[in-house]
Amino acid sequence: MQVLEANPNPFATVVLAHLKSQETRQDPADRRAWKVRLVKGLYERGLGAEDARQLFRFIDWVMALPPALEALFRDEMDHYEKEKHVPYITSIERLAMELHFP
Repeated sequence: MQVLEANPNPFATVVLAHLKSQETRQDPADRRAWKVRLVKGLYERGLGAEDARQLFRFIDWVMALPPALEALFRDEMDHYEKEKHVPYITSIERLAMELHFP
C-alpha cells in the first residue's frame, strides 16, 4: 500500500481508493480515516485543481460514509484546507456533489 501512496501516478490513487474501500467495508471509522488520508494525499501530490477534483469525486463515491462520519470528514477537510490554504475542493463543491450525487 505504501508503494501506491508514494506513486505520483493518479491511477495509483484510484487503485488505492478501491482497495481501501473493499478493505474497510465493515469498518466505517477506518474508512473515514483512509478517506481523509487519500484526499489529503491529493493536495500533497501537487495535482492540478481539476485533476484533484476528479480524483476526489471518485474517492468520495467509492468510500461513502454514514452521515455522522461524513460530517466528521467534512470538518477535518475544512480545517485542513484552511490550514494549508489550498481549496481545490471547497466545502461548497462537496455540498453540491452531495446534493447531486447522494
